[in-house]
Amino acid sequence: MTLVDKHLNISNLLFELEGMCSSNWNMQDKSIKLYDLLKKLEPENPSFDEVKWQSYKELYIKELAENAKNITDFRTFEIKSIDLADNAHSSGALSMEEKLKNIQKLCIWASYGFSLQTNWQPTNNFIQEVFEVALECSKNLVVKDLLEPISKPDFFASALYKIEELRPVFYIE
Repeated sequence: MTLVDKHLNISNLLFELEGMCSSNWNMQDKSIKLYDLLKKLEPENPSFDEVKWQSYKELYIKELAENAKNITDFRTFEIKSIDLADNAHSSGALSMEEKLKNIQKLCIWASYGFSLQTNWQPTNNFIQEVFEVALECSKNLVVKDLLEPISKPDFFASALYKIEELRPVFYIE
């Protein structure tokens, strides 16, 4: 009996994706994009959470936006933002890393929304509103640290860390 390594790691994911990429099926293009993304990840064997995060940032929201633009129907794209905004408004129980990631997701969604360059005003208003939610949540996290009356150096360092993590919200390129 031969043992086959089925451990969840990049090598095994790439191996399985190679087969999916060479097959002729309706998800072939998505398999190829995911394969290409995984090949570029650093370090060579990133955590599963890192793979999910990079896939979310580089593939999921981008393709959601592109599909909406291709069919000129933005409802699915807008519905995703409702989910993200709801998560942001109810993030009190989340860890700080999850709060930051949620705000980053809002910003990613809004950035792809801006890139749609749609002339459909309801979608444009929605995009602006989501970006404002991201900005407001970001400001609240940073200002809370800066106004903390004790351990000022620690909270100042925390505020700087949050500003760096939320750079795309605070600084539009």
